Amino acid sequence: MITRTEESRVQVFRGNCETAEYRDPLIPSYRGNPLIEGLPLILTAADAVDRLARYPAISDEERMLPAHLRFHLMSTALQFFETLPIHIDLEQRISRMLRSGYLARNPLSRAHWQEMDQRVVATAAARPERSHHIRSSASGFSIIGISGGGKTTAVEEILRLYPQVLTHSVYQGQLLNRIQIVWLKLACPFDGSIKGLCLNFFDAVDDVLGTTYSRDFSRRGLSTVDQLLPAMARIASIHSVDLLVID
Repeated sequence: MITRTEESRVQVFRGNCETAEYRDPLIPSYRGNPLIEGLPLILTAADAVDRLARYPAISDEERMLPAHLRFHLMSTALQFFETLPIHIDLEQRISRMLRSGYLARNPLSRAHWQEMDQRVVATAAARPERSHHIRSSASGFSIIGISGGGKTTAVEEILRLYPQVLTHSVYQGQLLNRIQIVWLKLACPFDGSIKGLCLNFFDAVDDVLGTTYSRDFSRRGLSTVDQLLPAMARIASIHSVDLLVID
């Protein structure tokens, strides 16, 4: 369950986020879930090509500028993005992952809140054997390639197709006071530690919502992984964090 403190936090930061607009996802299993219906429509391959491609405009007037001025226009090449087949495949993977991740996390379902509490308790108790019966709809994949090959750029361009934060107030006549973080991009800790990843998570949430989770947990003296993981799980559940990108 969301505590009174957490409820007030959601209300305070509602004004800083986009308001969800619900659309028919066209897939029966996706219907009736505001976290999915609030996402943009699923793109066709042709639509993805058009939405991802970026071609900086260059006018004839700019072509006639002196060399020392045209030199400064070279930086516009950094805005160029050509959609390749691998980008279409990546967009479809992310699109599917975003939606399937919410299948078992419908905030309108009472079972969702009960399961959320069970997960947090199991994480805090550090007893994975107690949570083996809890079904997970989470999935993931890795992108491996040489440095500078365009991995980060491709992912960022695809994430740009989705709002990062959505607020919900009323869904089909039912009150729904909720902030949804669709995606969150984290920097991998320099030492690859789980503790560093948890702290980066708190910082990232604070950046997009204006919250003070990182400072609050520091004041509470949470310093070990066993203490940070349940807090991270609770925040991820409260704000319906879907896609975590670790770069």
